Amino acid sequence: MGRIGAVVGGANRFQTIEDDELPYGGMLKVPVYLMTHEAHEPIERDGTTYTFVVDDISEAVELAARSAGDGWVSLLGGSISRQCLRLGLVDELHLHVAPVLLGDGISLFAGLGQRIELERLESSAYASETHLRYRSPPVAPPLRARGPARGRPGPELHVEPELHRVTSPLAVCTVAVERGKMESMCATNLWAINAAAFTSEFQRFTEDRLGMPPVQTTMRIASRRVRGSSVVFTLTSGMCDCDSLIGRRSDAPVHGEIEADVWLGWLRDMPDHVSNVSRVAVLRAWSPEDDDVVPSHARGVRVGDLTEDVLRDIRDDSLLTIDYPRVA
Repeated sequence: MGRIGAVVGGANRFQTIEDDELPYGGMLKVPVYLMTHEAHEPIERDGTTYTFVVDDISEAVELAARSAGDGWVSLLGGSISRQCLRLGLVDELHLHVAPVLLGDGISLFAGLGQRIELERLESSAYASETHLRYRSPPVAPPLRARGPARGRPGPELHVEPELHRVTSPLAVCTVAVERGKMESMCATNLWAINAAAFTSEFQRFTEDRLGMPPVQTTMRIASRRVRGSSVVFTLTSGMCDCDSLIGRRSDAPVHGEIEADVWLGWLRDMPDHVSNVSRVAVLRAWSPEDDDVVPSHARGVRVGDLTEDVLRDIRDDSLLTIDYPRVA
């Protein structure tokens, strides 16, 4: 996420800004360009500038690219992504496929309206996810007999006036563009526990407290704070952990996500229900590409010092270890 230099999305001004439907939950402090049908002065909120662009996706992407410099421009929403594909602004597509059929939501590619041949560059899989990387060739915009002023898209590029979260089974939270490169970005919280404690009683206790079982993964946390023999697992209720309280900073809780007292109760009460617990670790990673995930920062606390603020303040690509007292 640190490589993103600007954001382009659709906009319902009240929902997007005033009702806390902010890109990346407001954590990313970069310029945001919002498509709209009516002109509006830029809005400053919590260190982020929201600039409104009227009906011209090409202009929005160009402005965002200038602001981003060498960084990525993140495209939010199915409508925005389809328009950029139609205009040939995307060079590569990176898709992360999760084994979930949502049954509803905004599709990333439905209504694209034209055939685009893709070249497969790479495919990989770990845990329950599959990762696909394609090259998209430049695409000329559709011809129109009569349209608006030069430089503005015609009606076939009509922009929806709301910022939608992509909920297609073939897409995760965001799509990032680096000079035309399109890539899905998503948070994954990797948990680890010493191997002696990963027992059936631990799995039952976790499912009882959190409402979901721990799912083992082949990924490893490459840190001296996590033993190589530790068991790494995920605790994800949806397609990703972007809305999890872990790493959420000061943002309000998301409805349906696990609340702070539940997380804290699970971690604090674990020794009373699970034998041999010595250390639990959690790493908040963004779209990890390798089985060995290396944290950029790490810190440790004793379970008695664990608070909601500690869980919320886990930074992107950072590791937190929680130590338990030895049992005599």
